[in-house]
Amino acid sequence: MADKIKSKVYLVGAGPGDTGLITVRGAELLKIADCIIYDRLVNPALLNLAADKAERIYVGKIIGADSKMQQQQINKLLVEKTAEYKTIVRLKGGDPITFARAIEELSALSRNNIDFEIVPGITAGLAGAAYAGILLTDRRSSSQITFISGREASGKAHSDIDYATLAKTAGSIVFYMAISNLDQIATQLIANGKDPQTPAAVIANATLPTQKTVIAPLSEIALQCKEAQITPPAIVIIGQAAKPQKEFDWFSKKPLLGQTVVITRNKKTNVEFAEKLFYLGAEPIDFPCIELQRLIDAETFKKLTERLGDYHWLIFTSANGVRFTFEMLDKIGKDARLFGQNKIACLGSQTAAELKQFGITADFVPDIFTGKELSKQLGQFDNL
Repeated sequence: MADKIKSKVYLVGAGPGDTGLITVRGAELLKIADCIIYDRLVNPALLNLAADKAERIYVGKIIGADSKMQQQQINKLLVEKTAEYKTIVRLKGGDPITFARAIEELSALSRNNIDFEIVPGITAGLAGAAYAGILLTDRRSSSQITFISGREASGKAHSDIDYATLAKTAGSIVFYMAISNLDQIATQLIANGKDPQTPAAVIANATLPTQKTVIAPLSEIALQCKEAQITPPAIVIIGQAAKPQKEFDWFSKKPLLGQTVVITRNKKTNVEFAEKLFYLGAEPIDFPCIELQRLIDAETFKKLTERLGDYHWLIFTSANGVRFTFEMLDKIGKDARLFGQNKIACLGSQTAAELKQFGITADFVPDIFTGKELSKQLGQFDNL
């Protein structure tokens, strides 16, 4: 009888949305995971880190549905997958143990004697404030932060939120999942003595190109959010820290913020280009229209390698061409020494950089990266 798989489940914080905010440890685990079980608030782009063979399972819960039943199904799924896989990543938005119902999942794993590890993530309250230029602590006016869930478990007879104490705090109050209850929260705070003019900020889609911030006095914040059509996910910050300070609002100054860009290259280059656009503030939409295929037939390629000495120049027109060529050389037991007698030209700096990875420096790269310019400039060489 085969030995039972020694499995481990990793509860990994995906961060608040910006894929660059996942921890190094979290990214490493995604690369080696056999199975990834991920939430609705996880940026799907993070799944590009995973191996092609990894199973991806979406378990995003629907607001207003029977969340208890859905959570039980997730708990069961986690346990079941340990019978199939060695490394399971439970990928949760933000931090996995901050308002993320981790206790139910950890309890299910513990009951079944399944090893687990918790990998912290950047929680939305901290990241959203930073991306909105809001400094949650300031020794002059705010020396404490209070994190509160704005949506409590259904069926609770009494709220755990101590509005009387919150109304008296001079620090920053950060509410999660509070948009649907924002009017009630503001009313309760004011009724317990909080100044109606206390600054309040709501940050929706924090850290993403679609981030939107509404700032208003506490007494008006719910109405202004309704007028601005703010929807979850969003965090609410109440306190002097939420007072507008435009000089610290670095995110809204990104040059492509609010722009949507459709990328139609192949999947791999789409991912690379999308990352560059994302950090300029754009919202990239992955729509690959090109599929790369290796058209170098092994037998034909073998015959060509036997005649390389007949050619003065070899020309690589793309990084993919370089990569595919060396993949084929490896299959037939050859390497870069095969090109020892040839001059090599590359169309573009990226193609030349890819060639450099295999230990060869291009003899010529045209100033302008087009086929027409390459043929024109190659004419300057005597051996053509």
